[in-house]
Amino acid sequence: MKDYLRSSVNLYCLMVGRGCKPVGILPYQSRYHDEVIDIVEGYNLHYISEYLCEGWKTLYVFKHDPLRHVIKELPDNPVTPGQHALLGYLFGYETESICNYILEHCDLKKDENNTNNRIDNK
Repeated sequence: MKDYLRSSVNLYCLMVGRGCKPVGILPYQSRYHDEVIDIVEGYNLHYISEYLCEGWKTLYVFKHDPLRHVIKELPDNPVTPGQHALLGYLFGYETESICNYILEHCDLKKDENNTNNRIDNK
């Protein structure tokens, strides 16, 4: 296994294990699967490894097993602000960064009747 991949897997495991991010995601070559999984298991973390394309896999690393169900429902092509926010929070981005991304990449319609920026469900 290349040093860069080993270091990346260790880094993601450390960030997830210490609570810096709920989920880490990393592409890797399939030929390194056993070595990658050995590193993750050494940190006592959970993982999902999925086929990405020929010769490649995607590794999801997470500390809390119930996140497995959330990961399996993640959108491939997020469109809505909620989908972008979910991905942002799961992968450890700050709220301000997530909001800036949503403002730049989502078609947000301003609510003309709500001038005080509060949502009021009547």
